[in-house]
Amino acid sequence: MKKFKELSQYIDRRIVDANLIVYPPQGEESILHANISINLIFDNGESIIITTNENQWSLEIIHKRVTAAFQFEEFIPRMDYWMNTEEGLNDNRCAEAECFNLLNADIFQFLFMAKIERIDLLNIKDGGDFNPNGVKLYFNDGNYLISACSHEGNSIETADFLPNNNLLNKNDFIGELELININDLYS
Repeated sequence: MKKFKELSQYIDRRIVDANLIVYPPQGEESILHANISINLIFDNGESIIITTNENQWSLEIIHKRVTAAFQFEEFIPRMDYWMNTEEGLNDNRCAEAECFNLLNADIFQFLFMAKIERIDLLNIKDGGDFNPNGVKLYFNDGNYLISACSHEGNSIETADFLPNNNLLNKNDFIGELELININDLYS
């Protein structure tokens, strides 16, 4: 349980840069099936990747900064390439993650304009052990960012990015989730 205590240090912090880390959804029907994690760079210079580990059930925080090869405006064309083109379907680079910088992406501007106000861990309700499989960041302007396990590995959700993925209410993969305020765990 203590391994997530470090997340509480990011409350009242500002994000100065961010990247999506996407494993190409080769041949998938929908972008909702992509394995997407997020890399956040904070105003104090620290950088973390919020994802789920290889077992797809557990939240993992990795202290690392990635370099984006693409701008977010290239996200939809790149996903279309991997999902819908003959070349993309046969491209053997699908095991390599593609990174998309969010700094100039309109739908992610809230990340850079507000402070993190609260952090909740997502845990399987009535699942027995405490084993968070996601995190929800609340910003002081009312926006949110969720990073949590999904069928394909990890997914990201905001009010404007993949909101129909509905990570908090989608129970068919892991069951009903509960939100646990990180301050309640480590106060």
